[in-house]
Amino acid sequence: MASLRHSFGILLSTLILAHLVNALELVAIRPRGDLGPKSRLRPRDTSLLDLRSTETFLWGADNSSAPLANFTIYAPENNRNVLSMEKFDGMLLSCNATQTGLELQFEDDQTFAYAQRVWDWVNGADNHTFLMVVGAGDCSNNPYRVPYSVSDIVYDEDLNIAHLNATTGSWRDLAPSFQLQVGNVATPQTPQSRRLRERDITKEVSFPLANELPFVAKVEQGPIIGELECENCRTTGKIDFELRVTQNAVGLPDGVELKMSPTGVSAVANLKLKLGSNFKSKKEVFKETVLSFPLNSITIPPDILNVGPFLDIDAGVEVTGVEGSITVTGGVTSKISDSAILRANLFDPLDNEFSGWLPDIDFLPPEIEAQVSATLQMFFMPAVRLKAEALGQGVEAGLELKLPFIDLKLEATANSKGGVCDDPAKTIGVEIEPSIGAEFKFEAGTTDGEKTPIEVTIATTSFPLGGICFGTNPDGNDAPPPPASSSKSSPAAPKSSSKASTATSAPATKCTANNGIFGSTSSNQQYLCPQR
Repeated sequence: MASLRHSFGILLSTLILAHLVNALELVAIRPRGDLGPKSRLRPRDTSLLDLRSTETFLWGADNSSAPLANFTIYAPENNRNVLSMEKFDGMLLSCNATQTGLELQFEDDQTFAYAQRVWDWVNGADNHTFLMVVGAGDCSNNPYRVPYSVSDIVYDEDLNIAHLNATTGSWRDLAPSFQLQVGNVATPQTPQSRRLRERDITKEVSFPLANELPFVAKVEQGPIIGELECENCRTTGKIDFELRVTQNAVGLPDGVELKMSPTGVSAVANLKLKLGSNFKSKKEVFKETVLSFPLNSITIPPDILNVGPFLDIDAGVEVTGVEGSITVTGGVTSKISDSAILRANLFDPLDNEFSGWLPDIDFLPPEIEAQVSATLQMFFMPAVRLKAEALGQGVEAGLELKLPFIDLKLEATANSKGGVCDDPAKTIGVEIEPSIGAEFKFEAGTTDGEKTPIEVTIATTSFPLGGICFGTNPDGNDAPPPPASSSKSSPAAPKSSSKASTATSAPATKCTANNGIFGSTSSNQQYLCPQR
């Protein structure tokens, strides 16, 4: 297997430390903006005390009113309701958490009387309950929102105090029916401007990809020994992310949906591969995560959401039939359109959509030095992989961007009578068929393994670069023999190696998703691109 050089281990540690400080803990956004708990500046709207069948809670980044997460709790049954204290805490003189629940003192007789009238529903039947969500800092300096299940209420009319008999617990247990959405990725069918409602999610959750990513990996796989290096590898841009989890009235998950979309995403990879084998190899596959570090994690404490994404840099080689040595160098720059979109329903592998992921690719066709017959592929693959848990529902997903892969087919040829590579003076040679391409895959599933995992190729493209042949004559002149009528012979050329080898390159080429079947080279020569 591969081993990394010590200097790149230091680089990896530095990257990890740099990104760990970017963990994002979302904070509650109160319904009436930035006003703190128990503000007397709020209008006294007693309808805010009404019990409801649905209630929405928002979270965002610290010191920002832009929502990043939307948590909607449903109480569709006739015996359950939900209420947010954040909407009426300005009507309270005090709120205290007690051993039996909550103690609320109202600031005046009017609001107390209204609360008594609408809340007394809970005392009407043994199975009547409502979920009271206490805002951060509203009761006993609680640092986060806290859910309480209220089963009955006793009133002190002299002091305008309501004693709520209530128990607290995890959100998962006390809010069985909900929809949690984190991030916002608009699809063509539901554009952002039409889909967003007042105080809905207005800001993207993104995973930044911009990094310099040099690496050197030792390739030791079966009889194959070599080295895969990238002196100039980097990624740019970010991946916008949306996660939506829903759970029905009986507390069973009934939907997990993921969306991803790129913004300014590109990759540069200048790869160099050196390898060899002393005897003909079978198919050997080498794949290694050469760099890995966390991206911005996202949490809603204490137990609502935890998203832990990583950016892995995978590199690899797949080779068959090597007997000899080969050196391949190739440079590629790939860009993905910002209009690309991916949506996947983890509860239904057939319900997914993706479009716009076919990249634009600029490349220098590979330089090759070979003394082999073989087929070979080498690749550079940034991959965003994440694990998320939302109120007990676990999700794993990965977006793999193979940018690029370089394919080579090398075939040694020989003819003692000459004619190799269409040259009558060449008796041995190597025919090479190179191509460069990209492939994007998406994989996702639930961590409990109860749903069929999703595995889909969302884009793939390959650009054949045309055949190349290098020939030689190890036993004589490389120059063609003079005509029979000539009385003079050409001077002898130096003898070449007894094994055929080649070193070749070609001008920079651009083939895009939109330029039809013709691309162009850096020297403005027309170049035939494959049809999509």
